[in-house]
Amino acid sequence: PPTSTAGTKYYKVTIVYGNMGGCNTINTASVQVNVVADQTINIATSNVSKCDNSTTTFVATPLNGTGITTYQWQYNTGTSVAPNWVNVTNGTPTTATYAGQTTTSLTINGNFNLGDYEYRLTANQTGNGCNAATSNVATLSKISSPSITSTTPGSICAASGTVILGAVGSGTINWYAASTGGVSLFTGPSFTTPSISVNTTYYVDVT
Repeated sequence: PPTSTAGTKYYKVTIVYGNMGGCNTINTASVQVNVVADQTINIATSNVSKCDNSTTTFVATPLNGTGITTYQWQYNTGTSVAPNWVNVTNGTPTTATYAGQTTTSLTINGNFNLGDYEYRLTANQTGNGCNAATSNVATLSKISSPSITSTTPGSICAASGTVILGAVGSGTINWYAASTGGVSLFTGPSFTTPSISVNTTYYVDVT
């Protein structure tokens, strides 16, 4: 039967005995055919970034299709020799670890090299002969973790006064009066303290 349109269709066979009047005609019972739509799928959270020792997650959303569906996340090896896309396993890329490889949510961890890595999700409707669906491609960008590379202390000779402190880092630099907690006093690489008259320690982080 034609299967171009999703929905339920009915068919039957008519058998006529003989070619003269008065013969019996037999109609079979109708046969029901359910035509289901091919699965389509979309990665809802695409193009994410990840630092060392951090975790990120791709989430995919089935858009169409019915029936029992199996999922499999895949990773683009980036090689010129097929297959370019392989099922994700721990260690691809090197040191990467995964959870949820056969679900709609893939969690990625590991300190692999800086760069861009491509992922996609395939979905299969089992038992009905429908085509497998492949999602759009999502890119994971591995970026370096922020760090403070140097700090510049300061001093004054007067009884009191302000001091200019400095810090160099990869990211947004924030200054604090305490080592933990509290509100940032200033954002930027160069911080002018309030007027101080005793030895005072300030703290800096980068995000």
